[in-house]
Amino acid sequence: MPDDPMGSETQPDPSDGTATVTVSPPPEPEREERNGDEPRDGDVVGLKSALRTERSSRRDAEKELTDARTRLKEFEDRDKTELERVVTERDELRGQLTKLQTDSLKKQIATEVGMAELWEWLQGESAQQLRANAVKLREQMGGPQPTDGGARQVGGPPEAVSMDDRIRRAAGRG
Repeated sequence: MPDDPMGSETQPDPSDGTATVTVSPPPEPEREERNGDEPRDGDVVGLKSALRTERSSRRDAEKELTDARTRLKEFEDRDKTELERVVTERDELRGQLTKLQTDSLKKQIATEVGMAELWEWLQGESAQQLRANAVKLREQMGGPQPTDGGARQVGGPPEAVSMDDRIRRAAGRG
């Protein structure tokens, strides 16, 4: 077997008339030496191509997941009565309304405290908790104290200011 890829050899054993087979592993392919982690041009192109393929696969999988969820909901809803469907929809809408109201309150409090861009970071279930969290966040970040330019004091009720009052203040008369 001269063309054996494993490189086995058969040798006769003179003492008892049997043959001994020795198998050597195939030779390893030669590898190029690389300096550190420097990518070669082919590696970068291959990585970019793999990344594009992975992103495309992810988008396809997300679309399939959305479609499957829609089909599942339709399947679950097929046996419901009209009343059950309306109740389910109402509950979903209430959840959305609660989230929108909470987000609105967070934005309002964050603006009052002078941290409008960080409203999503506020945590709490009541206005007092949200306000305390906003003040604490501002202090930890070393943010500026709110100015009188339309922002009210933390914890106080909103101050109604008419245009006439603003003009008087600007002129130093009130």
